[in-house]
Amino acid sequence: MGKGRANTFKHIEPWQMDMLITMPTLFMAVGALFWVPLTIGMGRRPVFLIASFVTMLATLVAGYTRDFQQLLACVCFMGLGEGFALIAVSVPPT
Repeated sequence: MGKGRANTFKHIEPWQMDMLITMPTLFMAVGALFWVPLTIGMGRRPVFLIASFVTMLATLVAGYTRDFQQLLACVCFMGLGEGFALIAVSVPPT
């Protein structure tokens, strides 16, 4: 896994590295907008479990990516799942 993985991500441009940092932040904002209606409709606990599962699955899959596009997609799903953390802190439980 060591040599093959180093060659996979060898030719990443600086703007692509910036995308790996900014896209999760963007998708956290989208996730916050996505999770609020679900939290209101389903309740906090099931939505928390779904968001945790999305984040966990994206993290595990990111470890097995073979190219930059797959890694970027996984990082975006991580941000989507982490968007629940933004609303969990800001919306008081009812």
